[in-house]
Amino acid sequence: VALYQEYVHKVFGEIEASNKRIVLVGGTGLYIRAAIDDYDFPSGEQIDNPIRAQYMQFAQDKGNMALWELLHDFDPKSAEVIHPNNVRRVVRAFELLDEGKHYYEQLENLQNIPQNYPCTFIGLYVNPETLNKRIDERVDKMIESGLIEEVKSLLDKGYRESLTSQQAIGYKEIVSYLDGNCDLDEAIELIKIATHRYAKRQRSWFNKDKRIKWFDVTSLKSTADYVFVDEVISYIESVDTIDPERS
Repeated sequence: VALYQEYVHKVFGEIEASNKRIVLVGGTGLYIRAAIDDYDFPSGEQIDNPIRAQYMQFAQDKGNMALWELLHDFDPKSAEVIHPNNVRRVVRAFELLDEGKHYYEQLENLQNIPQNYPCTFIGLYVNPETLNKRIDERVDKMIESGLIEEVKSLLDKGYRESLTSQQAIGYKEIVSYLDGNCDLDEAIELIKIATHRYAKRQRSWFNKDKRIKWFDVTSLKSTADYVFVDEVISYIESVDTIDPERS
């Protein structure tokens, strides 16, 4: 996230220098807030981090739940806000403990970080039931478009132990299928369930951000619908405090 923040701030400057407006589109809350709000990330160690290596090895040897339970023994408040299967965050909590800090406190502080760039926030709301159906259709299309072959190719190239790929929805389920731990139908169903849960977490994250103006697009076949676009533009013009002439 820190690397993304550095990159996107550079891009922001380039766009502003060309006298154009910036449109940031995304669904990953932390990355969006890192781009817009005044986040200050500790430098940390991306490689050769002994604390990280120690607890990652612990998780591999004894399992995700054992690692989470160990964190719960040392820092129960932090453990309670991290899912046991989110090994990266559990390990991050141990790294913070080593620095005399607590993950749960860092999480609480995220809610009070000041905004760094003036902007207008637009949120697109889709009824959860409708969204889940769209997710299911998208997963089926991913399978049809070659997800299994893609994952197999990555494994053949030696990316099995990649931390990100072990956590990524879609990849880890297909890896399990390719390893013979489940059949394909089970893997597909697990991808759909995991994506539903991820979408729910996204809703929870963004619902806490009161800066967002939500527009219900459940019934729209495309967000290019001219009525919807006009409605959004009118809203932006009504609240624009950056430079109304450029709205």
